[in-house]
Amino acid sequence: GLLPFLAQPIAKEPYLRLPNTPFHISIVGLNEAIQIQTDTQLHEAQTAIDYGAKIVGHLALQAKKLSWKSGFRIHLSHNCNSTAAQRFAELDVKRFGDNNTSTNRHEVVPYYTNSVAVPLHIDIPIEERIRIESRFHPLLTGGHMTYIELAEPERSPEALLKMSQRICQYNIGAYTFTRSYGYCLNCQQPFGGFSKKCPECKTVKNYVRYTRFTSHYSPIKHWPTATQSTSNSRVRYII
Repeated sequence: GLLPFLAQPIAKEPYLRLPNTPFHISIVGLNEAIQIQTDTQLHEAQTAIDYGAKIVGHLALQAKKLSWKSGFRIHLSHNCNSTAAQRFAELDVKRFGDNNTSTNRHEVVPYYTNSVAVPLHIDIPIEERIRIESRFHPLLTGGHMTYIELAEPERSPEALLKMSQRICQYNIGAYTFTRSYGYCLNCQQPFGGFSKKCPECKTVKNYVRYTRFTSHYSPIKHWPTATQSTSNSRVRYII
């Protein structure tokens, strides 16, 4: 009786058929796990990529076995809440100490990489980023996304189409082009780019910046503290 809409009968069956509902197990901190085991990050060596694929492949197999055993549809996913990425890192640092924990840092706030294999602040060619991400997408049947941050000015549709054709040559399941925006409450109009103040009236207080937060756009000021730093340091590509 807690969820009457989902439990309502339709054609003598519940509206929500629980056994047909997918359950996702999300992974977080893959790049950091590889770094602490091999002393290299994903983008630094092919052996790190192979080791990461071995880890994710094992987890995907365990998720499949758990599905058979439980009768539920359980999938491995890379779509993880950024709050969890910060909270897990803080707990690990508290328990094991800085010297025994491999994390990213925003000032004194630690966090783990989430939603992607290669952290978005790592400056590597776009083709290399796509190649690495494509190694993991087939294993992450519960959700995955390759994020391509775009630099200003606005890209032409023809340029994005050509890049899409290049991406489709890889084993990429889902990808997105991300352009940052700002909205001025004074001017009541949006502006492209990652400026901290309105290009027209120069206000800072009434200028709200938006960019992609995992799978959706949201104001940067509402992000977790550690994740806000990644918005400033993300590599943005000119296509």
